[in-house]
Amino acid sequence: MSQPVHHVGGTGTVDLRGEVDQARALAAGLSRLAKLLENTFRAVNIALVNELAEVARDTGLNLREAVEAASTKPFGFMRFDPGPGIGGHCLRIDPVYLSWWASASSHRPTGTTRSTSAP
Repeated sequence: MSQPVHHVGGTGTVDLRGEVDQARALAAGLSRLAKLLENTFRAVNIALVNELAEVARDTGLNLREAVEAASTKPFGFMRFDPGPGIGGHCLRIDPVYLSWWASASSHRPTGTTRSTSAP
């Protein structure tokens, strides 16, 4: 349980416990959202580059060379290399959780649903 926090000003003190608890809840919510954003961003981009690697291989192109070429851009590109997959607990689950959470708020997600579904 949190301790009372008082603000001294003017003619007396005001109990700020409610505002402090609300700020903590907001910070916790933002922290969770930041983690979802980061993990979903990584999962989507790892899945994208791995899928592009398969397409490139099937068409006789080298995705690693394409990644090198794209990496020369000074802006607008974040490098992801093909690899064994997205691995880790959070990266597999967070995009699905994000889709569920968005649906619960009446938003109908499209991008994260597509990126986590099987072809």
